[in-house]
Amino acid sequence: QSGPRVNNIALPAWASSPEDFIRKHRQALESEHVSAHLHEWIDLIFGFKQRGEAAVAALNVFFYCTYEGAVDLDAIEDEHARRAAEGMINNFGQTPSQLLKEPHPRCMTKEEAAKINTQMTATAMAARLPDIFTKLKGLKASFVEVSEVGDPVVKICIPPQQAHSFIHHGMPDTLVTVTVSGLLGLHGWLPHTNSKHQTFTFNFDPTLLTKKTQQRLAATFAPGLDLSHNLFATSHDGRLLLTAGHWDNSLRVVTVARGKPRVAKSIYHHRDLVTCISVDTAGHHVMVGSRDTTCTVWKIMFTSGSASELESKPLQTLYGHDAEVTGVALSVELDMAVSGSLDGTVITHTVRQGHYVRTLRPHYPSPSALTPLSPHSPEKKPEDSLSLSPLSTTFIFEKGGVRVHQLVMSEMGHIIFSTTRTEQPKDLHHLHVFTVNGKCLCSVPISRPVNQILARGEHVVVAEGALVRIRDLYTLAIRQELSTNARIMTIHLSPGSSHLLLALKDGKMVVFAIDPSKR
Repeated sequence: QSGPRVNNIALPAWASSPEDFIRKHRQALESEHVSAHLHEWIDLIFGFKQRGEAAVAALNVFFYCTYEGAVDLDAIEDEHARRAAEGMINNFGQTPSQLLKEPHPRCMTKEEAAKINTQMTATAMAARLPDIFTKLKGLKASFVEVSEVGDPVVKICIPPQQAHSFIHHGMPDTLVTVTVSGLLGLHGWLPHTNSKHQTFTFNFDPTLLTKKTQQRLAATFAPGLDLSHNLFATSHDGRLLLTAGHWDNSLRVVTVARGKPRVAKSIYHHRDLVTCISVDTAGHHVMVGSRDTTCTVWKIMFTSGSASELESKPLQTLYGHDAEVTGVALSVELDMAVSGSLDGTVITHTVRQGHYVRTLRPHYPSPSALTPLSPHSPEKKPEDSLSLSPLSTTFIFEKGGVRVHQLVMSEMGHIIFSTTRTEQPKDLHHLHVFTVNGKCLCSVPISRPVNQILARGEHVVVAEGALVRIRDLYTLAIRQELSTNARIMTIHLSPGSSHLLLALKDGKMVVFAIDPSKR
């Protein structure tokens, strides 16, 4: 009416981009304020304030045709009257069914929930602890010996849904480790909630003390293969260990719950080496990638509520890469299966139908488009002196010489991956983040190859050589840097993100948690 053509919406002043608009709305919906008042909304929409005097007092009254059961269309014999009633219902909409006649109880606070159950599993206890991202400047490091110097740990995992019988409540969870030689460790892990000095208890697996009692994975790995965290994954209940990288191109399902590890199943589906494994965020599916350029998605079978094996046939076989698959990530909830390859591409498929969605290619700015970071950027480092914002930068894409190495996906569908681009006189390394819809949010140069990436909430944890850098998910700006004295082999965030575990090449495990004196 005023003249200008109606086009894209105009963002409010507090939103710098469409992604920032969604991000701030998500933060508001997940805030403590919303949780504290959520029951009031339930009362209005589904509860006792939907109808009657309570609805009138709450100014929550709508046109009578919108209420369930207010109009019996089948009882209206006159066709014109029935169509008029249907038109009113279609015009005004329909109020949801009233589910509750009493006020809905409010959501308990974390403190109130913690007091209800005093006998808790280690995972539940960790939920009572603040996650490390709330106080990145107040982290305390602790050191634990987990392996010999010549046999470092390449996989650490604390399965998030470990089951405990009633008599074992309050007992430590199992912390799984795998070394370069295939040595399996099942340690005890118990986070501390009340201690003023220690942040956890670590019970070293006694079977590792002597060669006679040591538990070693029996399967033979491919000659010359460097074992890494990508080759191992555990089920969420800790009953199964999935292993890849075997000489016969198999995917092995190993039971580790009791006694000596046993190969429950060997799956021969890929025509070349299986190179990477990832378990779905819900813990019911597994995705694997192979040197044969394909990926497969498998369903985990459960017996009496415990993970027991994988189905005999894959749920999906996914194609599209021209070289070895180096990283995979899976979310059945988001219907996303993501894979990265040495061909320099990241491909997204749907999980349920196996349909191709899109191909992501890492973006690099033209030299004239590089702009310095704001002087207010936190923890500014030399290799991060260039901000590669896709909103204002001209990008160039090079079809050759780019390799994707590490890849993860956040619970919101952001895809984070690292690349190496062949250049003279040395290779160039970058870190990239794309949205769930395939838009490049940010790309930053880094000084060395990435060992591993973790994504949790709005933070990305990146292991580079002997450093761990905690970055912002949306801008990849460095929020905190943690240094060690040896190369980092693998990293892991405990359930609840209360502890960050690093396995070093010298056999030590470094555990970072918020200093109890600063909580």
